Amino acid sequence: MGEVVNLRGARKARERAEKAREAEANRVAFGRTKAERRLSDAQAFLERARLEGHRLDQAAFERDPVNADKVIDTKVLERDSREKPVSTFSHRAPAPSSEKPEGQPEPARDP
Repeated sequence: MGEVVNLRGARKARERAEKAREAEANRVAFGRTKAERRLSDAQAFLERARLEGHRLDQAAFERDPVNADKVIDTKVLERDSREKPVSTFSHRAPAPSSEKPEGQPEPARDP
């Protein structure tokens, strides 16, 4: 005959092993410093951005499969322009202002 197994003991051992696995996962997830969490978040963000940067425009691929890798996905560009503010160092020139600063005299003009 086979070995007699106490089912209650086997169930409890299985539950203890499951709790130990869950505790280990929680120690990894929550037992890190703020700097470590920020570093891993930044790395994940860069990895997602890198992956998103390789996305191709599906319509361009259907039109020209040979040169589709040279086409930039316009939907990604539109989404990025909505999410990110325009930098002062961007290629866009600032809009001309019709207002003159207060307290500044108007420059003299040569006749």
